[in-house]
Order: sequence, then C-alpha cells, then structure tokens
Amino acid sequence: MGNWDISPSRFGASNGASDKWSLFLKVFGGEVLSLFEQKTVMRPLITIRSIAQGKSATFPLYGSVAAKFHKPGENILEGANGYLSEMKFAERVLNIDGQLLSASFVSDIDELLNHWDARRPVAEEISRQLAYYFDKVAINTMIAAARTTSAPVTYTTSGGYSLVGTTTNIGSATWSATNFINKCYDVAATLDGKDVPEEGRFMLVSPTTYYSLVNSGSFGMYIQSRDYSMGNGNVAAGKIYQIAGFNLIKTPLLPNANWIADDDAATSGSQINSAYQVFAGGKALLGDSMPNHSIKNDPFGAGNGYAADFSKTLAVCGHGRSVGCVQKHDIVTESERKIEYQGTLMLGKLMTGFGVLRPECAAEITLQ
Repeated sequence: MGNWDISPSRFGASNGASDKWSLFLKVFGGEVLSLFEQKTVMRPLITIRSIAQGKSATFPLYGSVAAKFHKPGENILEGANGYLSEMKFAERVLNIDGQLLSASFVSDIDELLNHWDARRPVAEEISRQLAYYFDKVAINTMIAAARTTSAPVTYTTSGGYSLVGTTTNIGSATWSATNFINKCYDVAATLDGKDVPEEGRFMLVSPTTYYSLVNSGSFGMYIQSRDYSMGNGNVAAGKIYQIAGFNLIKTPLLPNANWIADDDAATSGSQINSAYQVFAGGKALLGDSMPNHSIKNDPFGAGNGYAADFSKTLAVCGHGRSVGCVQKHDIVTESERKIEYQGTLMLGKLMTGFGVLRPECAAEITLQ
C-alpha cells in the first residue's frame, strides 16, 4: 500500500484559509449554515429500469397498425386486400456509464475539536451532488431527444408526423413572454399531432424564465387569472402551475451555456472532456475534464456525451417516455475509518446510464 498524501476537508478553516482551527469554538456558538438543497425533479418524471446483473438494459419501442373497413366476402389474411398491417418494432439498449464517485475525508482532530456533527453534512452534500448529476444528465438527455431527427421506428402518427423530436424558437433573440407563451401552445399542438399523451406532460424552465412568466404583464395574466385559468397561479406568491397543458417546473439545473469547450471539439469516440462533470456554482465550467472515462451512451453524438451547446435553450418539455435510465444502484454512501491517516473516508457512488427512448415525446424551446 502506497504512502500517498491526501487533502482532508478541514472544518476549522474559514473558507479554506491557512488557519485550520479558526472556526472551532470552546462552546457551541450558533447555528451551522449549510448550502440550501436545490430541488431535484427528474427521478419521478422519466423511465427508469434497475438491473441486478449485467451492464445494460433493453427498452422496447414499437409503432402501430392501420385500420380498414371490411368488404363482405374478402379474405382478411390475403395480403393484397390490405387488411393486415405489419407492426414495426425497435429497441434501445442503454448501458451503465460507470461508477460516479463523490468523496471527502474527515480528520480526527477536526472532528474532536468541532462543535457540530461533522460527518452528517458531509454525507448529505455527497448525496446532493450525485443527485444533481442525475437531474442534469436526465434533463440534457431530454434535450437530446428533442433534437433527435432520426425516428427509431418508421411510422406516421395520426397527425402526419414521424417519430422525431421537436425543436422550435420563439422568433426572437431576446426573451418575450408573449412569444414564449404562444410557442408553448404551438408545441402542445405538435405533441398532440404526434399522439403524445396529454397526461403527464411537463415543462422545465429556469427560475429566471419561471418568474418572468409570473410577472409577464397583461398577456401572461390570461394563464393566471381565475377568470381564464381557475387556480393556476398566484402573482403575490410567485406561483404558476400550468401553461398549455404542461405542468410547469422550475429548476436551476436547466443548462443555459455551451457545455463543449473549444479544445474538446476534436475529441473522438467515447472519450469525454466536457463540462457537465463540474458542479461548481450549478453551471458548467468550460475546459474542465474527467480523463480516462468512457460515456457509453452518447445522446448528442461526436463523442460529447451528455454535453452540447445550450446557450439558447429556454425550456424543454414533453412526456417522461422520451428519456430512459438504466440504473445499477441508486445513491449509496459509505464510510471507512483510516487509521494510517487518522480520519474517516466518506464516499458516495451512483451507477446509471441515460439515453433517448421516444424522441417524439420531447420538445425544446429556444431563443432564435
């Protein structure tokens, strides 16, 4: 076993300062301030399959059949008579990407001198960061579904659409509540034409977009006023629940930047050097990378994994059938006493993989 140095989390250091005991008190001196937990939303919204064995899972996809009035005396089994329809099938194989880890080391001396439970907030933060990863990648995969232009199953819906995603812009390079709301209804009509179920539709927007809708003036009042939309919003409380039949969900994890750095453009295969692995400040930091890691599922292609240019993204909406997740295990936390380092190693891990299932169930609304 090698004698490698490590960098423990020093609870006595104020914002990482050189004095490692500055925050320790002789007696408890007040409440401990920790990061507020952001609300994660995607787990109940997408299709998840857990596997106990193996490295991947298969998700079946299927089209439909036609209908025709029967002419008395004609043989239904005769192919030339046109009564029989071939129902087309396909499948998506989603692979486990690997084991994502989040870890920290708690030193004995800091824990002994500390005036609050040091391990619990560390474990909570480890779990929280893994949960943020789950939400971010699930959201990005839904955007990938909306940008999918190749149908997994050859089929034309009742509205005359093929089974591909929907991308549309609000007709302006700047935010406009009027244009955005109008586009939401256009997207809803498109999803109707693609036979996407109305039940369970949702729309993810950033907090900025959400509150802009709440405070969108006279046009936006139609979707909140009790005269037009009973119980759909409250300006004073800053709430709005639905728009064009979509359950409106605000999340700070909706991407709004180009997550692919210029120096990553030449990356090939499944080697990923993209910003989605970085969680600092809740946004991407271009140029950061996780070397020697292969992303098995590559929704955006070109070796970029779950990363793409999201600089114009305003919303992603649709139905949870658009995204699939294969999961080996949910978030698991572990801790182990390390005598040689006089402290405790705390670790969380997650094994998942994400992919596009039914692209016709997803739509992206962007700036022009």
